[in-house]
Amino acid sequence: MKSRNKYKILVIGDVMLDTYIMGNHVRQSPEADIPILDYSKIENRLGGAANVANNLRALGHKPFIISTIGHDETGQILSNLCDNARIKGDLIKVDKPTTLKTRFVNKDYAQFLRLDKESKKAINKKAQKKILSKIKQRIKSKNVDAVILQDYNKGLLTKTTILTIQSLCKKAQIPLCVDPKYNNFKLLSNCDVFKPNLQELNKVSKESLRPTKKSLSQSNYVEKLKCKKLFVTLADKGIYSRQGNESEIITGHKVNNADVSGAGDTVISVLTILHLMGMDQSKMAVIANKAGAIICKKKGVSTLKPSDLKKIM
Repeated sequence: MKSRNKYKILVIGDVMLDTYIMGNHVRQSPEADIPILDYSKIENRLGGAANVANNLRALGHKPFIISTIGHDETGQILSNLCDNARIKGDLIKVDKPTTLKTRFVNKDYAQFLRLDKESKKAINKKAQKKILSKIKQRIKSKNVDAVILQDYNKGLLTKTTILTIQSLCKKAQIPLCVDPKYNNFKLLSNCDVFKPNLQELNKVSKESLRPTKKSLSQSNYVEKLKCKKLFVTLADKGIYSRQGNESEIITGHKVNNADVSGAGDTVISVLTILHLMGMDQSKMAVIANKAGAIICKKKGVSTLKPSDLKKIM
């Protein structure tokens, strides 16, 4: 197993801004059966692929992010947050809005409403060409230890882009780790580490799989996935881990009032680091499972601390 180096990891995927409008719940509105919040403050946090990069940076590694933002205030705020977090990268401006998730919460981050502003339309060919140019330049620089694809189906990762990245990683012998959504699921599974959740797997497989070793191991769809290492997150039921013909379920951790936002971003970040360290798959699953539980105890989209990871290694 390699020592815990500072790995240089290229993160490619949909970025978003997570905004929290905080207030005190004073009473119910007389106009409708809805709460009235007495405004206190606004918090902005990095979301999506930007949260993956933020987790890597918080754990002492060197992420470089390639993504798109819009010609809007949301994109500028997100770019500034990346700068403040010392996350380097290329955020290419395109003619579609930057994804924004606005949550109305109380001081304990209990949500009253979430408002999403986004476009799932695929980026145009001009933007795709620019993205691919940046990716090729970065990978060919030989300054990348691993690549993470974080797909939220917001239009960045087209089939052409995915195939090109897979080819570049294979040629450069760089590990490719993927957190998929629904689109291009099977195509994205052609990688080293593949981390869907059970909901995503069920939607694409149409098999009504249960969070048990027997159900997942007997899945015809899972059998056809091309990944070298498979980790299926099962919420509070844990993680299903499979490599070749060997599989197991790592039991989950019960978290009261769990906040799952951003937990998947943390898990793929941790799995990538552990894969680069050359860790055994079973131990990878155990540590990633604990990491996800730690994040679910935090409020809002959050990152792990080095001390968090040290405790569970």
